[in-house]
Amino acid sequence: MEVWDGDEISNFLITSTHDTSARQKGFGGCLSYEMHKRSHTIVRLPVHLENQQTVYFAPGQAEQRVHDNVQRRTKLTEFFSLNAHDVEARQRWTRRRRRMGNDTLAQMYVVNPLDRDRFHLRLLLFHKRGPQSFRDMRTVDRVVYESYAAAAVAMGLIESDRAWLACMDESASFDTLRQLRYLFVTILVMYHPAEPLALYQASEDNMMEDFNRRFQDGGKSACLGDLLRAHGKTFAEYGLPNPDVALLEPEPDDQLFGTIDAATLWARRVNDLNDEQRTMYDRVMAAVDDNRNVQKVFYVDGPRETGKPTLYGCLIWSLRNRRRSVLCVAFTGIAASLMNGGMTVHSTFGLPFGTLNDDETSSITMQSKRAQRIRDAALIVWDEVPMSPGPQLAVVDRLLRDIMGSESPFGGKPVLFAGDFRHILPVVCRGSRTAIVMSSIKHNSLWQNSEKFELTRNMRAGNDADFADWLLLLGSGQLPTVDGVLDTVEIPREMVCDVVDLIDFVYPQHMSLANERGMQQINRTVLQRIERTYTAIDTVVIDDPDEEANYPTEFLNSLELNGMPPFKLTLTVGAIVMLLRNLDPKRNLCNGTRLVVTELRRHNFRARVLVDGDGSAQDDVIIPAIPMTTGDEDDLPLKIKRIQFPVRLSFAMTINKSQGQTFDRVGLLLLSPVFTHGQLYVAFSRVRNTQSVKVGMYDDGNGRFVTKNIVYREVLLTR
Repeated sequence: MEVWDGDEISNFLITSTHDTSARQKGFGGCLSYEMHKRSHTIVRLPVHLENQQTVYFAPGQAEQRVHDNVQRRTKLTEFFSLNAHDVEARQRWTRRRRRMGNDTLAQMYVVNPLDRDRFHLRLLLFHKRGPQSFRDMRTVDRVVYESYAAAAVAMGLIESDRAWLACMDESASFDTLRQLRYLFVTILVMYHPAEPLALYQASEDNMMEDFNRRFQDGGKSACLGDLLRAHGKTFAEYGLPNPDVALLEPEPDDQLFGTIDAATLWARRVNDLNDEQRTMYDRVMAAVDDNRNVQKVFYVDGPRETGKPTLYGCLIWSLRNRRRSVLCVAFTGIAASLMNGGMTVHSTFGLPFGTLNDDETSSITMQSKRAQRIRDAALIVWDEVPMSPGPQLAVVDRLLRDIMGSESPFGGKPVLFAGDFRHILPVVCRGSRTAIVMSSIKHNSLWQNSEKFELTRNMRAGNDADFADWLLLLGSGQLPTVDGVLDTVEIPREMVCDVVDLIDFVYPQHMSLANERGMQQINRTVLQRIERTYTAIDTVVIDDPDEEANYPTEFLNSLELNGMPPFKLTLTVGAIVMLLRNLDPKRNLCNGTRLVVTELRRHNFRARVLVDGDGSAQDDVIIPAIPMTTGDEDDLPLKIKRIQFPVRLSFAMTINKSQGQTFDRVGLLLLSPVFTHGQLYVAFSRVRNTQSVKVGMYDDGNGRFVTKNIVYREVLLTR
């Protein structure tokens, strides 16, 4: 009888070992290769609650082991004891060379968020320095909290409405009543607290002190109504007391209808128009006055900053003088803030963020106030339209057709598009040249049917005509290439300086960089005085709570997320920062706005808006932490929410963020070349003359300063 060994797995492993591993070991041994090596020793650190550590015992020795002092001691309790008795233990750890032995890595056990007490204890252990006991872990600012979760809330490590109440209370001690109301509305709109009415009632006395003696609840909340309305929000959305409608201020456009100011400003601006601007002005106004189904979609191309805002202003004040309203929109918050009453395209038309498809819809309902405002507008002025992807126009077109009840383009509403196709085009994540060009509005049928005009007289460059001409050639890709290499240009020697001298030339004005890595390096160099470090709250946006355990908090904290502030944000008074979200375009608080920090606090900070690169006197603003969520374009397997101050250091910024702004001086760091259409043109066109820009770069070995200038010429063709 033949006995068959049916353990196929063991046979396979034995065969694999003899056939593969043995040969490798033999070959490695002949050549004296190391067969195995350990670089680090991993020490696992247990996380347990007070008197809930694991005790090991043999059968029959349970009671003895429980009372055994040695068994009661753990790595965590000894950590507390070390901090209590050794002063040096609470100092910062510094790496030093070891004489012998392996390096050691410590790793805390991962705790499921459903195990709330241990999860929050572990979170506190990451952020609390030198704790000496479990009680000390629950102590924050000399207040002993009942739970680790409450202590984590007090330290700002987990999300809670109490953090926003603390933010309001802190601001009440320093800021004006109007600033308090702005802060409250920002928290409502950007954070959506779980109990907005409770937050309102707790903050009411502080922020309504000037109204308490004059009005009842309806009158007091009216002052918030105007601020909420600016964000397209209502009291009903937050369950707040209904305001007295009679006390609400009129809509911004209504305040200016028929006033002497509107008439004066219109007359002054009309006289300032040059011939090109006047032709454009007359054509648009004729379309506004003509109720027939005629051409009402226009595009004005303004290369080299040729006075487009002057044209906008004349149209706006002319129509307001006639008691008619104008919608001013732009793709970015920076461009919108430069227009009178400007708002972003997304907020005005209720567009979703992220990548748009042609079948996307607006969030605006037909009977809403936002729809009525669109319905009442005599003209829509849309700036920076080259940055808008084609599907965005399609969504707005369908919205306007529905609101106006007309099948004409944009519902028969006069629309003035404006921009410069030499600037940066729509951002397509990892998109090829073809994908970027195809995403442009030039491949939209609405663009094909628009009437096009061009402004050619440069207004920003002043008397530096040579610089203006050079800019135009740069943006059009008409400068000579270097040695016949495509997309290369030679930077004039007078614009170049040594890399180490670049900060001395521009600081504290502005630096533009082609990539994020260079930006972070410059920001760290400039920020020498560390004043305060703020930590964020990171969570995953996921439906299944059990899945949260797969993404430890420290892993989320380590991520550098695109378009978001860092987990640890270090600020100092005098630091220049840039906003990363549109908080309030009407107050110039837009994505890309630069501010200088004037006061640091625990739950918020005070800052002043920088206008055109200088410190022009403006009211200080209060910036709170807000939640920010990653989008589809981030290409992450899940969505991550980070609650942090929506700013980054901005002694330097990327070229893309600088678009739409003007500076007295610009330093351009080109250690790595630009990588997409229009970037080099945007960088140089932020200033008015040759003397206001310096480029930090190295020569090519032949005494020439050569870099890339990427221009998609097919986009520049007039269609």
